[in-house]
Amino acid sequence: MALGTKLGIVASSGVAAASFENDYSIAFDGTDDYANGTANFTTWNGLANVSFNVWFKRDNVTRNEMLMSQYGTGGNNFYIYCVGNARLDVYLGGGVRYRHTGTTFANNTWYNLGFSYDGSQGTSANRPSLYLNGGSRLAGTFGGPTALGTYTSDFQMSGRDGATLEMAGNLDEISIWTSTLTEANHNAIYNSGTPLDISALGISGLAHWWRGGDNNGGTGTTMSDAVGSYSINYFNDNTAFEADVPT
Repeated sequence: MALGTKLGIVASSGVAAASFENDYSIAFDGTDDYANGTANFTTWNGLANVSFNVWFKRDNVTRNEMLMSQYGTGGNNFYIYCVGNARLDVYLGGGVRYRHTGTTFANNTWYNLGFSYDGSQGTSANRPSLYLNGGSRLAGTFGGPTALGTYTSDFQMSGRDGATLEMAGNLDEISIWTSTLTEANHNAIYNSGTPLDISALGISGLAHWWRGGDNNGGTGTTMSDAVGSYSINYFNDNTAFEADVPT
């Protein structure tokens, strides 16, 4: 169990603002555990510029499991898919895809995953970018169209379509942006391995931020949205908040 992070934030007026606290993550046991919203998630429908960032920890890296997903019809699906300990796939509907095989993941280790998409890039392979623990754009096979499709399903954490390919591990500080984050932006969010108040970084386009239970006191079966209005309000089976966070 990791101790939480508490950072004092000083406002531009010089007066100390409320401290940023990161004490909880959302935990899944790998057997029927998942969480999702109960409404269609439409934030990135038709957009040419989107990004996401998430902290994740896997209990058993030999498993094949999806960290997050949005499964609908017509191929407009989203998922982050871990295949064993050495392959990571990101698919963002309409052909936006990224496969990375150059990292060997370890059990019970927190990682920060950043993904950015810029449909305005003239070359398909230049449109998606993947970052792990900050750093430079990861090598892999990738491509994507000039804009995303239309998504007609809920947003799910752990697995897809309910209890399929669910994960054993934890997610924390999950954010979605309606802008293309740069390498420097993802490095700032990574912050050398310690989560921080991403709303104070001055990066435009933050649309959703699920804090892994910190907005909900680490209790209950709803994970509220810190900046948007899409709550993750259905926890299946043993899904729960846990005092285990990146530090």
